[in-house]
Amino acid sequence: MIRRYALIGLCTAFTAFTAIAATPAGELLDYNRDIRQILSDNCFHCHGQDSGSRKSGLRLDERAVALRGGKSELPAIVPGKPGE
Repeated sequence: MIRRYALIGLCTAFTAFTAIAATPAGELLDYNRDIRQILSDNCFHCHGQDSGSRKSGLRLDERAVALRGGKSELPAIVPGKPGE
């Protein structure tokens, strides 16, 4: 169970750092422009709209649900805190 949370944290941190590196200095990140495509390429297969293949009840294609978390009810994304 702890490994699963570590993997989610790693994927989230990877996503945040990749998006930050690709964004020009001083420009705010935009979910649809900077992050959604990274999640689509790497995460939506297991955490997208298809409830049949979704892992841990965690859905990352909807911001509100990702902020709330899956079965654990721990948020997968904490805005402004990529380490969390």
